[in-house]
Amino acid sequence: SVFAQLGNYKFTTPVNIAAESLEHNRESNTFTARGDVELTEGTRTLTADYVFYNDNTRDVLAEGNVVFVEGEDRVECDQLTYNLDTKQGTLENARIYMKQDNFYVTGEEMNKVGESRYTMTRGEFTTCGWDKPAWKFTASEVDVTVEGYAKAKSAKFHILDVPVFYFPWAIFPAKTERQSGFLIPRVALSS
Repeated sequence: SVFAQLGNYKFTTPVNIAAESLEHNRESNTFTARGDVELTEGTRTLTADYVFYNDNTRDVLAEGNVVFVEGEDRVECDQLTYNLDTKQGTLENARIYMKQDNFYVTGEEMNKVGESRYTMTRGEFTTCGWDKPAWKFTASEVDVTVEGYAKAKSAKFHILDVPVFYFPWAIFPAKTERQSGFLIPRVALSS
């Protein structure tokens, strides 16, 4: 296992990389790590088969069995691009578990557009876990803000994987505090 500590001189939280193979390009200040890669920075941990890290821009590209853990939240995906400073990036074939909200989200193409906001295409979300959830919503497009709402286009509500309701557009709570009863979608006009 090769170990490298990066960025102590520039950042308040250093980036550490452990891997079977680690190459550093001094000219571009980039690192290429292969085989059981683990990148840690503060409370964030990223594991993958392959990681490319640019120490100047703080951009990360990870591929293969990617798992990204921040606090108690967990992201699993095929590929991830992420900036450690802006906390923005893209994920392919991603599954996200947000422990505080007990919220499960999955999507084919997902963008992390802020610290607690995701947009995705062909997404699903539930609070019942990954395996055979009692209910779930599926949608062609989803915009989720943690501690806020999930906005969905062409949404379907499923009970035991059977579609029950269709909503052309809907808003659902994605909050820590439980919402009681069946919440009627809001109706609004727009251009």
